Amino acid sequence: MKHQINNKLPDEEWEMLKALAKGELATDCPTCGKSWDLSHLVTKDPISPTTLATRFLIEKIRDEFSKAQFGGRRP
Repeated sequence: MKHQINNKLPDEEWEMLKALAKGELATDCPTCGKSWDLSHLVTKDPISPTTLATRFLIEKIRDEFSKAQFGGRRP
C-alpha cells in the first residue's frame, strides 16, 4: 500500500528538482544560469520531478529512521 503526502516546495527548490530530474539533459543551473554537467548525478534519463522527489523523500526518511534507531549512529 502506498500513501500520498502533499507538499509545497518554494519556487527555487522546485526549479532545482526539475533540473535534477532532467538528468543529462540539464545543461545549466536554474538559479544562477551557470553551465553544468549532471551526467554523474542522480539520473541519466529524464524522469518526472515528482518521482525524483519521492525517491529523495524515501531515502531521507530511511536515513533519519536509521539514525534514530541506532542512537544517532549509522550502522
